[in-house]
Amino acid sequence: VAAAAVVAVGLYFIYGTMVQSPEEREESGSGDLLTQLVYAATPSPWRKSFFSSGDGDDVERPLLDLPAWMPDLARESPPEPECIAGLQAMRRMQLELPSLDEPLDVCYWTAEPPEGAARADAPPVPLIHGCDSSVLECRFVVPRLVEAGLTVHAMDWWTGGFTDREPFNRKLAADKSATPWALVNEQHHAFWKATCGETPVIALGASLGGAPAMDFAVEHPEAVSGLVLM
Repeated sequence: VAAAAVVAVGLYFIYGTMVQSPEEREESGSGDLLTQLVYAATPSPWRKSFFSSGDGDDVERPLLDLPAWMPDLARESPPEPECIAGLQAMRRMQLELPSLDEPLDVCYWTAEPPEGAARADAPPVPLIHGCDSSVLECRFVVPRLVEAGLTVHAMDWWTGGFTDREPFNRKLAADKSATPWALVNEQHHAFWKATCGETPVIALGASLGGAPAMDFAVEHPEAVSGLVLM
């Protein structure tokens, strides 16, 4: 009973902080305890990319040369070469979503096999990261998939990363009928059209990324030829 009570309180607390934006959590301080608990149990790929887990935390590292739209934290050279490669590969595009009155600035990572190495029979593979993470969650997987001859697309969606959250926040505040999941679905559909044209894909959703992956497959069956939930 005691354990169940602890779990219930924990889930309630997590839900209360999850519905806040990262900026709101930082301002209120409500996310500090949640962050400590989550990182103590399962450090997120985003944090692990930037902070070593033990020795060397106080080592001064050179700043990375990255585009101006990336936050200062990203310039603090992380210890993982895979993370550095992912940061340097990130790009930004603007997507037009039907429900938004303004374009959405999206951060993404596209990786393709060298000319002549692509598998002609393999569809593109969009990788949908989990909650409070980013495309860097895929930093170990992307090179392996590319080596296998696959074209990979990964995009930061509303729960984390460097994609602009404010157009979604403004829409949700102004329109009570709007829902985050519907907007996320529109974002993934627009990204699919921008990167894959009309080519069906095999979508992979990791952790909470499985939810928008399933939504995308259900709402746009013409776009998804296969679905992987991890």
